[in-house]
Amino acid sequence: MNIFELILVSVGLSMDAFAISICKGMTIREKRLKNSFIIALFFGVFQSLMPISGYFLGKNLGRFLMFNKIIAFVLLMFVGTKMLIDAIKKGGTCDVNTEGLTLKELMVLALATSIDAFTIGVSLALLNADVLFSAAVIGIVTFVICFLGSIVGNGFNRFFKGKSEIFGAVILILIAIKTVFV
Repeated sequence: MNIFELILVSVGLSMDAFAISICKGMTIREKRLKNSFIIALFFGVFQSLMPISGYFLGKNLGRFLMFNKIIAFVLLMFVGTKMLIDAIKKGGTCDVNTEGLTLKELMVLALATSIDAFTIGVSLALLNADVLFSAAVIGIVTFVICFLGSIVGNGFNRFFKGKSEIFGAVILILIAIKTVFV
C-alpha cells in the first residue's frame, strides 16, 4: 500500500470520528482549543492503536471480526441514546465542557469509531505492510481531521443555540444505524 492509498484509507477510517468530533465540539463552551485537542487526541490514539491490535491479534481473532459492526452499533447507540435522553431532560440545553467531555464517554466513542481500524490491521498483516508506519499515518490523519471537526462543531453550537446536544445525539444514533447497514 503506497502513501496515497494509506492517506485515503486514513481519511475513510476517520469519518465517523470526524462526525462525532463535530458533535462533541458543539458541547464545548470553555477552553475550546484545549478540549478540541483532547477530543482529537483520543480519536487519533485509538485509531492508531487498533490497526496494531488487529495486525497482531487478527489471525487468532478473525472469527470475531463479523461482530465488529454489532459492537460499534451497540456502543454508539448507547452513547447517542443516553445523550438524547439527558438533553431532553435538560430541555435541549448543553452543559459546559465538564459535562461535554468525560473520560468514559470519550473512551467509548473512540473505541466505537476505531473498530474498523482493527479490521484494517488484519488487512495490513495480509499485505505484509509496515503496521507501525501505517498506524502512525492513520493516527495523525485522524487527529487533524477530528481537531478540525471539533472546531467546526463549536461554531455550529452558536448556530443551534442550545439544541446542539439533541442534534449531536441524533447524529450518533444515525451513525450507529449506518454501521449495521453499510
